Amino acid sequence: MRKMLLLSIFLFVAMIIHAREYEYRKNIDYSGEALVDVNMDIGLGNIELYSMDDKNYIVKAYVNYRDKEYRPIVEYIQLGPKGKLKIRSQKVDKKSFLGSRSGGKGGIKNNWYLSFSTLIKYTFNINIGLGSGKMDFTNLKIKELSLNVGLSDVDVIFDDLNKEVMNNFELATGLGDVTVYNLLNSNAEEFKIDCGMGNTVVYLKGLAQKSVRGYLTVGLGSMTVKIPREYAVEVKADRSFLSSLSIDGFYEFEDGFYRSDNWEKSNKKIRLYLEIGLGSINIEWID
Repeated sequence: MRKMLLLSIFLFVAMIIHAREYEYRKNIDYSGEALVDVNMDIGLGNIELYSMDDKNYIVKAYVNYRDKEYRPIVEYIQLGPKGKLKIRSQKVDKKSFLGSRSGGKGGIKNNWYLSFSTLIKYTFNINIGLGSGKMDFTNLKIKELSLNVGLSDVDVIFDDLNKEVMNNFELATGLGDVTVYNLLNSNAEEFKIDCGMGNTVVYLKGLAQKSVRGYLTVGLGSMTVKIPREYAVEVKADRSFLSSLSIDGFYEFEDGFYRSDNWEKSNKKIRLYLEIGLGSINIEWID
């Protein structure tokens, strides 16, 4: 009986220690930088990214995590008017004192909250492995954005027009569900979206400054593109007989080339180049 009691106490204490939560905070001071290159690599966790009006910092990072196996790291170096910011979760492969990896399936907590200054121009290179995210780039000045999403559910948001012309927007998705809101507000000259085996939804809403080109690729997944009716759209489709393409309100003017019925009437032009393997692309009109 005494042994059973001691064992129960030991297991109870072990569970408390095992479930302990940690906090990590790191603020990077603003020193007049004009451009900051951001490289983010989060293998596992939830990420929330926003803009902030605080003029004293480039970024304010807060991480709430339960598992020391995924240690948060924020590193920064300034090189004259430019800065390089690296944000990552370092996986430490080790055993807990109970003989199993701490955290366990479904028990890992790794929440990132990142606020970026609206004063600075940025390039973003973001990799997210397993988890979820809300990436709200509203009010940020972005020159380039590359986002690679693995097995994650992520929302990408541009509620207002990017004040910088974005040279490049690239999004690659794996097996998760990804939604891009108001992509035209990114102010990208062209965009590339590659959907692997998951589901991707793209709202081509916003304030396009000129004609826009988009390159959409689907492997085994599905992609839905929602476009306001005031835009005229031209589509070039390269697909297999096993793929699916739905484009109501278009006419075929050449083999594999389609134009929306309002092509001659609207000055707002969007050109889409589609590659579809075994998946599907659905283009829908919205008001």
